[in-house]
Order: sequence, then C-alpha cells, then structure tokens
Amino acid sequence: MSEEYGLFISHRSEDREIARVLQGALELFSKFRLDSTTNIYVCESMPGGTDWRNWIDEKIAKSTILVFLYTEENADWRWCLYEIGLFRGSRSHGRDKKVHMITLKNPSIEKPLPPIDQFQAYDANGAGITAFFKDLCFNGEFTEG
Repeated sequence: MSEEYGLFISHRSEDREIARVLQGALELFSKFRLDSTTNIYVCESMPGGTDWRNWIDEKIAKSTILVFLYTEENADWRWCLYEIGLFRGSRSHGRDKKVHMITLKNPSIEKPLPPIDQFQAYDANGAGITAFFKDLCFNGEFTEG
C-alpha cells in the first residue's frame, strides 16, 4: 500500500518560475519513481479568490517535506522564514511521519541563513539537483524508503 506525502516549495515571489519548474519536475518524477502519492504544493497553483494564508497553512500542515529555494543571500526572506517556522512547528504536534527540511541554494552562497543553517543543503547546480532528485526519488531518503 502506498503512502501519501506532501511536499511544499517555499520561495520568494521573484523565484516563482524556478518553483514552477521544480514542481513540474517533481510531479513528473513522482509519477514514475516514487512508490507513493506525492502532492506538490506551490503557491502559484492556488485558484484565484483563495484565502492564500489559509491555503498556505493547510498545505504546510499536510506536508512531510519542505523545499526552500534560497536564491539570493541579501533578499527579504521573512515570509519564507514564516513558512519554515510553521513547518518546523508541525514536528511538535503529534506527527506520525518524520518531516524533512531541504534547502536548494544558489551555489555562490556558502550556507543557508539561520535558523536553518544546521541542515545540510543541496547546491542548485547540476550535481546538487541530481543528488537531490536521487535522494528523493531513488534512495527514498525523505519518504521513509
């Protein structure tokens, strides 16, 4: 029996195209490689007229994986940090599945910003993206096998 996983992509509005491309690639891989149902959430997919704050809160609550797109070191990351805080807070609310916080970062940035710099990040270059997809879709690192 396959399990359901939610994956939320946290990004700045300036990075919406990167988020959409990542969402499409993850949806394609999940159809062929993951032995589970994977729902991939990105804000741009919410219908018009949606209460966006409630939509984000609901999708983060359903997610076991959060992918943070860290593209520019000196940008305003307040909203993404809010989403990360919501996601990390979900660990303490009786979750029965382990949750995973993943950063895909611009390779020119040395390390992610606090408070997530203790998590290993993937560089968003060919080798890093390949390693991320391999860990997610082939090794089952974030889907409990």
